[in-house]
Amino acid sequence: MPQLFLFGDSITWGAWDPVGGGWAQRLRKVVDSYQVTNPSFWCPVYNLGISGDTSAGVANRLIQETLLRRDQDEETIFLIAIGINDSIINLRNSKEIVTEEMYVENLDQMLGHARTLSKKIGFIGLTPVDDALVDPLSWDPMKAYRLERVKSFNSTLQEFCRRTTAEFLPILDSWIDADYRSLLSDGLHPNAAGHERLFQAAKMFLIERDFLRTPF
Repeated sequence: MPQLFLFGDSITWGAWDPVGGGWAQRLRKVVDSYQVTNPSFWCPVYNLGISGDTSAGVANRLIQETLLRRDQDEETIFLIAIGINDSIINLRNSKEIVTEEMYVENLDQMLGHARTLSKKIGFIGLTPVDDALVDPLSWDPMKAYRLERVKSFNSTLQEFCRRTTAEFLPILDSWIDADYRSLLSDGLHPNAAGHERLFQAAKMFLIERDFLRTPF
């Protein structure tokens, strides 16, 4: 039976979705509901999102977090959604904290770790931000997210997946086409509608890529 590991930051963790607990929790709920009525199917879903995490954080913890939970006799699936916190700008000196070259190095490391445990590894593209609300951040005025930089990191992630033949789930362009501001809670984190949209995309990604063979 499969086991699904979801790595990411606060968006994976579920901020701020008071309705469904975030896209990852929504995904777990639909998998759990299927399992209740189909007892021959079993797929634990582990939400390993940490608020504020970066690509370096995921790269450093992926193996340990997985091995603590993984059944080595069962199939392992990874969905990784990371990078938006890497794009933060330090307004004290108007410099990047993480360069895109550093981001790629961290992606290489986490993919290398993941490939020792699984052939089913997917990266979820970044979500857009609303500059008017997050440049600067209300909760940290010396830092900022900027849409153009998020777009650049998203392109870097997409190119990384193309180069390494890792599966990539594009998100950003479709959100911008759909009036992304209406899908955000605070300019950064999705609201309930945004998390529902992410959940639906992740669910279809898992099914269409044949990561999970059972439709929900």
